[in-house]
Amino acid sequence: MKLSKQIVTSVVLLLLLGSAAAGQGPGSRLQPSDKRNSSSSSSSSSNSTTKRRGSSSLGRSYQAAVSQGTEIRQGTEISPTVMIYGFPDVESDTGPRPCQKAISNSKGLNAKKINFMITVYGVHKGRYFDRFYYKDRKSVMLPVEASQTARYRQGLEKCFKAALDAGFTGIHILAHVDVFDQSLSSRTLWRNVVLFSPTAPAADSSSGSYSYTDALLQPAAEALNNVINRETTVEFTLAGEQGLSVWSYPRDYTQAMQRMRSILSRGGLDPSRHTFGVSFNYDKVCGCVEPEERDPIRYNNTYMERYKRAAPWIKKNIDVEGVKQLLEASDFIGLSSYAPLPANLTQASMEVSIETAAFEMQPFGIDLKSYLFAKGKPLVYSEQGIGGCTDNKRLPPSLDYIRVHPFSGCGGSYSSQLDPWKVPEYQAYRRKLYQLLADWAAVGGGPQYRVDGIYVWNSGSWDVMGVNPSSTTREGTYADSVIKGYVQQLNAAVNGYTPTYQQLGPSQNNKGAFGSRR
Repeated sequence: MKLSKQIVTSVVLLLLLGSAAAGQGPGSRLQPSDKRNSSSSSSSSSNSTTKRRGSSSLGRSYQAAVSQGTEIRQGTEISPTVMIYGFPDVESDTGPRPCQKAISNSKGLNAKKINFMITVYGVHKGRYFDRFYYKDRKSVMLPVEASQTARYRQGLEKCFKAALDAGFTGIHILAHVDVFDQSLSSRTLWRNVVLFSPTAPAADSSSGSYSYTDALLQPAAEALNNVINRETTVEFTLAGEQGLSVWSYPRDYTQAMQRMRSILSRGGLDPSRHTFGVSFNYDKVCGCVEPEERDPIRYNNTYMERYKRAAPWIKKNIDVEGVKQLLEASDFIGLSSYAPLPANLTQASMEVSIETAAFEMQPFGIDLKSYLFAKGKPLVYSEQGIGGCTDNKRLPPSLDYIRVHPFSGCGGSYSSQLDPWKVPEYQAYRRKLYQLLADWAAVGGGPQYRVDGIYVWNSGSWDVMGVNPSSTTREGTYADSVIKGYVQQLNAAVNGYTPTYQQLGPSQNNKGAFGSRR
């Protein structure tokens, strides 16, 4: 297939990113230490976690958009995420639940929306799950069955209600399955490369016949339906970073989506206030094009030749037409924003994840831009962050490693020995990233793509805002008060608590409209 100029440009720009990172170690997405395999409770201290040129000035970006006749879009807030890995996050014998603590820590961010990352676990055997599980205290795995599903729904209800009581009017759901290969005692797998249907019951039916939809999506939808009011909006992401599953069984996800729509319309609730979609990783979007490559820049630079090698398998196994139908049925499209970042950050750097996903979808005949603009599908960063650690939970060798592997970080409770952000160079880079992210969000993205939602991965060393209770201990915190200030000021402006950016004007922004430059 002939490549468009835009696609070639994306590859060249990522080649430029790669030149500065030559010799750096790969960022594994298949190792247990990687964020994508994190199965630790937010209330524990588990160590099992794993291109463009552009102006850094929001004012100059805004003026350029006007001069080019580009639509000036409404800004979007930067929203927090509450991690729900299992029962320990939604239950407590004494005091507030961990989810309630995270919600309380989020209240001062001036956000109206809050994300809940919900998790079910499964033992996978080839093309199917043998059994699904919920995580209980001390990481005990409980098989999914009727009483545990009811318990899970009740726990979610308490957390969702706590968010509404705290003043949040929008709830985002990000559904994850964390995967064990063959048995609970074996290695974990990145969910993006795991093949399964979301509606197929697990093979072991000794405790009942439950699918991914039954065990995770339905309890969440029912919990929402039980607590939301007519003013609440819901964004429901049926799958996050489950590429091979979505691209192999897209029609089953469409079916699951229809089922969740029905649940959320019970009791006379207005279905138009609730939206549904799926979220992809920024690269390896289908999980089907030689995903074993661990270096993100090498993978991008060789993607087309990899795609050609995989094409015969793709033709037999990937339901491209079904994916197109799923995207048509979706109200929004989500992405995880962990693309490699350049040494010299600009606002345009904030959309490299979108560019990369669009590049990978092109050979399948899917034009992401057409869905976002011609068809009006909102684009949401369902995960955003920069971790600062290596994939084996160690301090990084250099800033180059951090910026090329934003998805790699240190999970669990705060540890002074594993705090990369104590290094002034690393701290300054993270602050610059979030200052530019706030500037970019204030005008709804650009220069090529818009953004309609940004949800920060508030776990471990990614938790810049100190939302997760375990991110702050007696030893210190992964949070950064300067970055938190950027988020607070952005959200206040976007949500009408202070003047909008256009009222502030470019001259103030050149000084840092949403926080001073550090």
